Amino acid sequence: MKNFLTVHEFSILSDICPSTLRFWDKEGIFSPAFRGADKRYRYYSPEQIVTVKFINMLSDLKVPLKTIRELVGDRDPQKIRELIMQREKFLNAEFQRLQECFSVMQTRLELIDNGLKAEEKKLIDKISIIRKEESFYVPGPKNKWESDDGLFKPFMNFCEQAKAKRINLSFPVGGMYESWDSFSKAPEKPDCFYSLDPNGTHCCEAGDHLVGFSRGNYSRFKYLLKRMGDYIKENNISVTGPVFTVYLYDEISNDDASEYLSQVYIAVSK
Repeated sequence: MKNFLTVHEFSILSDICPSTLRFWDKEGIFSPAFRGADKRYRYYSPEQIVTVKFINMLSDLKVPLKTIRELVGDRDPQKIRELIMQREKFLNAEFQRLQECFSVMQTRLELIDNGLKAEEKKLIDKISIIRKEESFYVPGPKNKWESDDGLFKPFMNFCEQAKAKRINLSFPVGGMYESWDSFSKAPEKPDCFYSLDPNGTHCCEAGDHLVGFSRGNYSRFKYLLKRMGDYIKENNISVTGPVFTVYLYDEISNDDASEYLSQVYIAVSK
């Protein structure tokens, strides 16, 4: 028909499949501009593309079909404005959520890449001084250790506190010691756990750091402690500030605990 489009033609022009157009028609959401005499054929006008595109956008934004149907049957500028403002709030929240998901993935990717580079450069068995860039983190509560405690109770307490303080536990978690002395006394018992959230409240300043690696589960830091301690004495260097442990390969990236890879570092004073 002149000046009208068939379902197939309108589908190509609007990039909306014919089955969706038929479904919307059946549900009273979007109807053709004209029907054939036997009502078997649907015809659309070109200007309906604007309407159907808007409806498709609302559908993509998870606006309930009931709401869309109500707007189609009774709409005015104020109602459309209110709907747009509601979806704007939804999109802002979703955008923030996706940004945080992206940040979690980038943080995890950086840890794995650091592990792969350390293996490639054969740094795993070496103690060295490297330049580290500024990084941020969120510390948890100070750990309380009983004589026979493993990591379970302190870590569970960190998780509970993190949940209460809205700390995102999707980010990798590390262990922190207040000083080299603290690390030396109990290398398997960090003073606190921390989240590697790059938007954290605390900063590890850029600078030279003494760095070592530990292969295996988290009870093997005592072996790394001796190697790092020997390096400090042999090279007559001074270390300052907290000791950070970062789990480059953990249970997320490896199902074999003997293949876990951790990095321990502390700032070297000028």
